[in-house]
Amino acid sequence: MRLWTWQKKGFSLTRGKVEGLKHSVYLNGPWMPECEKARFREAYKKLWERLGTDQILWFFTDEEEAKNNPSKLGHKGKVLWEIDVPDSSIFRIVCNTAWNIIIGTGPSSEKYRLVENFDDWWRAITVDEAWNMLFVDKGKLKHSLLREMIKGCTQVIIRHPVEKEWVKGSWPWKDVYS
Repeated sequence: MRLWTWQKKGFSLTRGKVEGLKHSVYLNGPWMPECEKARFREAYKKLWERLGTDQILWFFTDEEEAKNNPSKLGHKGKVLWEIDVPDSSIFRIVCNTAWNIIIGTGPSSEKYRLVENFDDWWRAITVDEAWNMLFVDKGKLKHSLLREMIKGCTQVIIRHPVEKEWVKGSWPWKDVYS
């Protein structure tokens, strides 16, 4: 599966460690108010507890979304990495709408609203219910239609470090948007 992630310049996907709370773009962005950082910090700690590790990286499953998502200015100065990972090495598939509920940013973008009452349905979901909906069952991905339906509305978590042979390339922000 081809995947994309934005990382700090100088960060290696294939060696070293992820420095938990220091690594997060969202926790360290100057645009993020301190009250939101506290909510994110707690969400990450709970996520890492559920996963049993903080040595993870988040990836987009859709190249267009990786390059054109609303936070592209937040990626300025970073590097876009592309990897091709075997499906069997995907650690977790994440419902980004559930994650957005957990961190308090609301339902996902307009592009992925698959049902008419999408916002109403998700607004009725509690944070505890969102935690229970966070991970998509990899076994369900064997059906091609389901795989296409969730492809763009999910993100993938891969254990860090990744295998060197998975890396297909990396591009500085300025090259992606020039």
